[in-house]
Amino acid sequence: MTIKFNRQLILGAALLCTAPAFGAPIAIVNGDFELDAADNVAPPTGWIDESPDGFWTGVADEVGNPTAAQAAAAPGSGLGDYFLTTARQSAGVGSQSENDLLTQTVDLSAFGGLIDAGDQVLEVDFVWSSNDGRDTGAFDLSFYSSTDGTGAPIGAGYSVALDDDNGFAFTGWFEETVGGVVPVSARSVTLSISTARSGGSETNIWIDNISGSIGQPVPEPGSALLLVLGLTAVGFCKSSRS
Repeated sequence: MTIKFNRQLILGAALLCTAPAFGAPIAIVNGDFELDAADNVAPPTGWIDESPDGFWTGVADEVGNPTAAQAAAAPGSGLGDYFLTTARQSAGVGSQSENDLLTQTVDLSAFGGLIDAGDQVLEVDFVWSSNDGRDTGAFDLSFYSSTDGTGAPIGAGYSVALDDDNGFAFTGWFEETVGGVVPVSARSVTLSISTARSGGSETNIWIDNISGSIGQPVPEPGSALLLVLGLTAVGFCKSSRS
C-alpha cells in the first residue's frame, strides 16, 4: 500500500499549527521601567513622549495608581518597583492632554537577512490595567525600512486595543501580545502607546513588563503530532479508495 500526500495540504496544515518559537530578543530599552530607579520620571528613559505630558514612571499606592496589592497581583513577579503610568495626579501634575502618545523605535538591522526571507515573526508582550472605563488606548507596532523609524511605514503594522470597559473598578491585569510577520526590508519597528480620555481630568492606564522577540514560527509539539496523525489518516483513506 502506497500513501500519497498532497503537497499543498501538507503546507497549509503546517501553517495552521505553527506557533512562534523565539530565541532572539529585540532591544527594547527600559521595557520594565526600572532603569531610571525613580518615581515621576517623564518620559521614562528610552521612550519619547509625543504629548508631552502624558506618561511617567509610577509606584503603587499613589493617587491614580494601583494599590500595592493590585500591583503585586500582576502576572509573573508583579510590576517591580516602577511601572508606566498615565495618572497625572501620581506625578503631581496639574493637567494633561486628553490624547497622549509614547513611542520607542527599535533597530532591527541585525536581523535584516532573516527578515528579507519573509518568514520572521515579531511579537511584543506586555501587561496593562486601568480603573476607569472612560480611558482607552492602543499598543501599535509600525515597521520602517530605515533603522531609526523615519520615512513612511511599510506594511499594515499591528495593534492591540487597551479597552477594559470596566466602569470605575480595577478588574485585574491583562496579558497582551501584539505582532505578526515582519515585512520584507523592515529595519526598525516603532512601539507606540496611545491613550484617549473621554471623561474626567486624568487618564488611568498602567503598563509594564514590555518585551519583544523575533523568530521563525515552528510547529508546537502537540500540533505537530496531530498534523502527522491527520495526514496519515487522510492518506490512508485515499489509499483505501484507490
